[in-house]
Amino acid sequence: MTPTSRRRALLGRWGLLVAYSALIFVLSSRSDLPEIERLEFPGADKIQHGVAYAVWGFLGSSAVSATWPGLSRPAVLCTAWLLGALYGASDELHQRFVPGREADPLDLAVDAAGSLLGAALHAAWRWRRERRR
Repeated sequence: MTPTSRRRALLGRWGLLVAYSALIFVLSSRSDLPEIERLEFPGADKIQHGVAYAVWGFLGSSAVSATWPGLSRPAVLCTAWLLGALYGASDELHQRFVPGREADPLDLAVDAAGSLLGAALHAAWRWRRERRR
């Protein structure tokens, strides 16, 4: 991989993660959530948090593994999980200041779990892809 293509790959992966983080921030800033955000069954919001942060964890793991290709899989997994959990914490803190929203420690726990799941899925996907080569 040439230095230019490596830079493009890094910018693409981190750019995707930043764009996705911005989407989460925008949705968290709304008091009037879109219809899809207001599913009406017990635990629906926890499922939404888990799925949203699983995507974040997958994208985060992709960005971390591209940035530091020499990191072991467990180190990539832990780094992506920690970054996802920290972003989830910042999101919950942000929601404290949004009218009609509140910070929920259980949401943060689900965000962290989702981030770990997404990072693990990325690690498994990478491992499988490398095995095929």
